[in-house]
Amino acid sequence: MARPRNTQERRAQIVTALLTVMAKQGYERASIVAVAAEAGLTPGLVHYHFKSKQEILLSLVVCLHEARRVELDARLARAGDPVARLLAFVDAHLDPAADPDRAAAACWVTIGAEALRQDEVRRLFEELTRGQAGELRLLLTDALRARGRTTADVEALAAGVLAAIQGCHHLAATTPGVVPAGSPARTVRRMVMGLIDSQSSAASGRPGRSTGGKAR
Repeated sequence: MARPRNTQERRAQIVTALLTVMAKQGYERASIVAVAAEAGLTPGLVHYHFKSKQEILLSLVVCLHEARRVELDARLARAGDPVARLLAFVDAHLDPAADPDRAAAACWVTIGAEALRQDEVRRLFEELTRGQAGELRLLLTDALRARGRTTADVEALAAGVLAAIQGCHHLAATTPGVVPAGSPARTVRRMVMGLIDSQSSAASGRPGRSTGGKAR
């Protein structure tokens, strides 16, 4: 295998190595030595490209976010209506096809834990999470309006859906076997459709009747 020839490729190699090591051992035990070994590099070369393990972690957060963004954009482009776009958001975050080896999902759980301990990680994690919540609110607003439902509680609904998504990742990573394989996306899709159909009609103020969502 050819060796990476430039700094960008080498940094990406190191970030990928941290992802692999973190998925197996967690952040605390993901030493520079372990990351270097996974990347097939010397610890000195890792230190040449990154000042600290935290700097590698921050780069990993950005890389994971960008990869998820690409996946989400592709799914949104294929979705045909507001409800389908909302469900595409759920699928992009929970469908096993979006993260076949589940390494990224496991790392997001670890990153969330580190956000409680490291200020720089917390600031970046909070920025990205707020962005997720904002996009989800917009998707929910469009879906509710398409179904003729009120948007009065959209902020609370978005928070609940985002919590369900993150909760699925947390359970799967911390308690293997509790979450049936392949079930998170399907379950949260049904939750989302139930939340939409439980909202009052925008015209009458009364709970709307189900119009047969496409949740599978």
